[in-house]
Amino acid sequence: MSHRQGFTLVELSMVMVIIGLIAAGILVGRDLIEAAYIRAQVAQIEKLNTAVNTFKGKYNGLPGDLSADDAATLGMAARSGGVGDGDNNGIIGTCGFDGLGGRYSGCENVIFWNDLGVAQLIAPDFPADATFPANPTGMDTSLFFPAGKVGKNTQIMVFSIDGVNAFALVHPGYVGNNQIWAAPVLSPLQAFAIDNKMDDGLPTSGRVTGSAEGINSIETDLGSFSDNLLGGGPYCMLNVEPVIYNTKGSDANKPLCIMNMNFQ
Repeated sequence: MSHRQGFTLVELSMVMVIIGLIAAGILVGRDLIEAAYIRAQVAQIEKLNTAVNTFKGKYNGLPGDLSADDAATLGMAARSGGVGDGDNNGIIGTCGFDGLGGRYSGCENVIFWNDLGVAQLIAPDFPADATFPANPTGMDTSLFFPAGKVGKNTQIMVFSIDGVNAFALVHPGYVGNNQIWAAPVLSPLQAFAIDNKMDDGLPTSGRVTGSAEGINSIETDLGSFSDNLLGGGPYCMLNVEPVIYNTKGSDANKPLCIMNMNFQ
């Protein structure tokens, strides 16, 4: 007569403890990796700030915004001197537009990276030609913008929002008429972590701000948060007082945010 031997309760308990420890280790490891990416992103932006300030002190102007004559004298990329194309007004603009809050690219905010490279303040990896194809769909935008350190397919673009120059962590999208535009790329959790390290942790105040995919217009209690309040959302931010990043619920890990970091 054969007897089957099973696991005792003690053995089962030990197995469950081991499984729990492995799962906890995996989660902790994932959090540590994400924290390392956040630190690397903050360090990258601070280094770029230093590069811009060094450039400004040396050349008496901002990269991309130098006048056409000064750029020619210094051996930097040619520009027309028109609005948003080397007008030397202290604003990083786009072709024909300055400080209007637009998130399109072309001219100054593309030449910006080449100027920094020519000045040997960043790796000289970006071309002098700021002209995009008429239909840029499928274009390799990494030729024009440096990669960020956090978020999938994140790149760093430069914009002037209401006359304030800022780095922006975005995913470049595509439109016609020689334009590339900024799309959301970071999750609310990532955006909050960056903002909290560099500024006040709030998306609508301070030097570091968040935007994109809207802000919930419904006054809501976080305790009753749902993924799509009254059919709205998903959102990068919640319109409570004060406005906060949407770090609760399933939307917290979705790519809903653009990060703006004003020059210092």
